[in-house]
Amino acid sequence: MSDNFFDVQRVAMMVPIVAIVIGGLIWIVSAIACAARRSIETKEREQSRRELAAYVAEGTMTPDDAAKLLNAGKGAKDQVKV
Repeated sequence: MSDNFFDVQRVAMMVPIVAIVIGGLIWIVSAIACAARRSIETKEREQSRRELAAYVAEGTMTPDDAAKLLNAGKGAKDQVKV
């Protein structure tokens, strides 16, 4: 076993392959995490809308107050109109 354990040419070939595989895995995990986050945000937003609609329906909140809560933190183009 006088040869080196690591063949320099073989290692030089493997480095780009390993980098591409790891980069691809990171991209896939990132895409899945982003989709899951958007899904959860949408679910929670719709749940809030339903709860506010129930408060308005039972008369404990005015429609204007509900619209203000829905519009909190949004830009002008994304706001809900009463």
